[in-house]
Amino acid sequence: MPSLETIGPLAWLVPLFPAVAFVLIVGMVAVGRGGRPAAWVAVAGIGASMFVGFGLFLAALGEGGEALAHEPFVREVAWAPMGDGQLNFGVLVDPLAAAMVAMVTFVCLMIFVYASSYMAGEMDAYHDPATGAIDRALGEARYARFFAFVSLFATGMLGFVLASNLLEALVFWEIMGLCSFLLIGFWYYKPSAAAAAKKAFLTTRIGDLFFMVGVFVLYGIFGSVDYARLLSPEAAETLRGLGSVPGTALPLATVVALLIFGGAVGKSAQFPLHVWLPDAMEGPTPVSALIHAATMVAAGVFLVARMYPTFSAMSEGGPGEISGAMYAVAGVGAFTAIFAATIGVAQFDIKRVLAYSTVSQLGYMIMALGIGAYVAAVFHLITHAFFKALLFLGSGSVIHGVEHGMHHVPAHDPKGGHGEPTEATEPHGPKSPYGADPHDAQDMRNMGGLAGRMPLTFWTFMAGTLALTGIPVWAGFWSKDEILAEAFHKGVEGAVPIAFVVWLLGTAAAFLTAFYMARQVFMVFFGPPQTEGARHAPESSPAMVYPLVALAVFATFLGFVGVPEGLPGLGPALGNPFHHFLGTLTATGAEFEALAFNPLPALISVAAAAAGWGLGWLLYGRAPAAARAYDPLQRLGGLWTMVHRKYYVDELYSATVVRGTILFAELNALIDRRLVDGAVNGAGIGGELFSRANGWIDTYLVDGTVNLVGAVTGELSRGLRLIQSGRVQQYLLVVFFSLLFLVSAYIF
Repeated sequence: MPSLETIGPLAWLVPLFPAVAFVLIVGMVAVGRGGRPAAWVAVAGIGASMFVGFGLFLAALGEGGEALAHEPFVREVAWAPMGDGQLNFGVLVDPLAAAMVAMVTFVCLMIFVYASSYMAGEMDAYHDPATGAIDRALGEARYARFFAFVSLFATGMLGFVLASNLLEALVFWEIMGLCSFLLIGFWYYKPSAAAAAKKAFLTTRIGDLFFMVGVFVLYGIFGSVDYARLLSPEAAETLRGLGSVPGTALPLATVVALLIFGGAVGKSAQFPLHVWLPDAMEGPTPVSALIHAATMVAAGVFLVARMYPTFSAMSEGGPGEISGAMYAVAGVGAFTAIFAATIGVAQFDIKRVLAYSTVSQLGYMIMALGIGAYVAAVFHLITHAFFKALLFLGSGSVIHGVEHGMHHVPAHDPKGGHGEPTEATEPHGPKSPYGADPHDAQDMRNMGGLAGRMPLTFWTFMAGTLALTGIPVWAGFWSKDEILAEAFHKGVEGAVPIAFVVWLLGTAAAFLTAFYMARQVFMVFFGPPQTEGARHAPESSPAMVYPLVALAVFATFLGFVGVPEGLPGLGPALGNPFHHFLGTLTATGAEFEALAFNPLPALISVAAAAAGWGLGWLLYGRAPAAARAYDPLQRLGGLWTMVHRKYYVDELYSATVVRGTILFAELNALIDRRLVDGAVNGAGIGGELFSRANGWIDTYLVDGTVNLVGAVTGELSRGLRLIQSGRVQQYLLVVFFSLLFLVSAYIF
């Protein structure tokens, strides 16, 4: 097993390798050499990162979670001077970072390999407008550009996870924001994709503003943003000593934590900033998998986990105590979990169902952190990444198969690719039901019977579904059950109201999760094919299917690393290594106590999941074709419509925030045109009139006076010139008469 002292100094290579891949691919595009080599470069870059990342993880295991949490591996270099000190740029390896790096690099590698085939259709998807021939050069350039963007995306997430201070983390956080914009809007010529990209970028910027202010406030308090300083016990004491906001009883420490939490609300799509994530489905499916599993949304949960000592600063009874901002964190997470789960039951787009599932599961993680279930939250973050990546890639395989079926592409198409969806021919089979677009390969109403047509996709998708719905023994059961067990312990046994609410809503969300996933499975894979696309759908290429198999293994077995030690038989044998590795907070030394195994919350959660599957079978499994023709829930009338329309939140934002912003912009434009421009134009007109008046005065008064003086002088001089003859006798004659005049005047 490698030593952390040996491999730790190489940690900076983890984000560097995909960054180098990004630069190389951009260079390839610049010289006109895109295509398949770009995918190989991207895969090689993330593969090298995984090699180093796994080395870091193994070295961290060798160090032991508790020892590494007390003394994390840190390497920093001077970045920029700041006041009396300086900002550093470095890496921090602790149990949380090591576990996340191992997960992110592996999941990203699977997604990159999958995308190399899924996006291959991009190379033949564009035509020369003049000749109509396939523009291979443009297609290869766009294929390469995709892998440049995803490589930079991975760079952002890995740099964020390994950052040694909060400002460095913010830089990589914004890199992810940029890449999400570029990838969600990758097919920017589609108005819906362009709109979704802008929506994601602007919505997450709202949260980022709070995060950035929080970073500045923390720097103002501590004079540093290094995690070693911010996460120390002394920092918690300082935060507790800040007092309250003037005029209120709200502690300043709570305000600081809520500012940081604002970033997580935006990035991890928590209510009310959740609206961008479902629309992000406009991007290619590998992008959806990246955003929902390995990058982007996981960053918000990781941020709260990393800054957990700040959130629990008001707690004096141990790190698991609920205090301060944690109440808001728990409340937002619990509401988001149940809110998104209810919406998921009424969606028809296969990826949109999974998107609302992600929002709901992120709510689980956030609410777990809010009630002090730190280890359970991180555990669910890790397991969720594997089975949600599996589900999104599985949905992409389904979409790919249905699209090929619509075009009657042979099962062993050598291109094996998926590009921008093009207009399919009209299916010759049964028409799509109740308003479904027959050309929409993502609409579950156009599917059915795919379990037989795509067996590998089906069985791997089932593994992810069983993990997501919390069915023993799949990974999601162990991580989700740990969250509910912690909430049950504190809410029911400990009589803490917020924890009881979390347990109640979490259990209800578990039921709904099982229900909408059962609905999806039965509509997509069972019953007769609904359309020709489903009837002729082929299994996906090996490059797409094998990553599904690898992820399915983790979705099935990863949960065993977190089995409670008190579980009879299995628990003592496995020893719950995950809790021992993650159970100590970095820099604080505070330890989370593992709960004694309680079968009651486990049985309740399993019963909720079983009830969800049972209701799903009752409504959709018995007659999938009929359910695709008319969803049984539509009988609920207005309630169905409200949930199907996502509680009209988008419409509300459009009518208030969006419309208000537009009206404010129009008002500013009116003020600019009428007042500002009017004042400027008025000043210009006034200046012109004033200059004209000055010109008239100058011309007729000043110049006129000067000219008059000149004219009078000229006329006078004309008479005087007569006596200026130059003859002396005339001058003497004038003198004589002048004297004569003076003498006469004197005498008389």
